[in-house]
Amino acid sequence: MIDCIHFETNRGIDFLQAAVTELPETVESGGFFERGYKRRRDSILGDVEAVKISPKPESVDIAIQQSIIVAASATTLFYLARETGTPLESHVAATFGGH
Repeated sequence: MIDCIHFETNRGIDFLQAAVTELPETVESGGFFERGYKRRRDSILGDVEAVKISPKPESVDIAIQQSIIVAASATTLFYLARETGTPLESHVAATFGGH
């Protein structure tokens, strides 16, 4: 079970590292979104890198914690992509294919 969770977490990491590069560096929408955009974009990469350099989990708890971090980063990515009009379909298809 740990290996399966770890495998899927790593696929998520690969997806996020590729897809986040599609987001614009900055936005000029003004207001709250603009102020938090760069911090959120950078946090995706920071969180993913932290999980990536972590040792392979030895317990289900740690494996799940890592997968939750990656899932939260994916949620942030899709939110930022929607708000900036950034298409991510090609990255989803390339990473997850028929799954």
